[in-house]
Amino acid sequence: MLRKQNRVNKHLFVDVVKKGVTYYNPNTSLKTIKTISPKSGFSVYTPKKEVKSAVKRNLIRRRVQFILQKVLPKINHSHNTVILLKKGVLKLPFYKLEDEIVFLLKKAKIL
Repeated sequence: MLRKQNRVNKHLFVDVVKKGVTYYNPNTSLKTIKTISPKSGFSVYTPKKEVKSAVKRNLIRRRVQFILQKVLPKINHSHNTVILLKKGVLKLPFYKLEDEIVFLLKKAKIL
């Protein structure tokens, strides 16, 4: 789990989803917005419409949060980011999911 200082709270989540710049992949998408604060915040969103089981949604969320923890020291600061996941993520092996997320972070110039 990400530290509280590295998470996007509920109020910022809405702003990032509405005003953020979007980057797409087949199984994931990323919305990001620049902030004034020196810390970067992340949130992982798996819609209930896509993945019905809470156990599977939490599994995906934990995997993505672990990937974010690994790359957190390399991240350029002052970005709030929301990672939106789709149903196809369940079938991806961990290393491919990691590649997709790192690719999106580089595309957004966060990494």
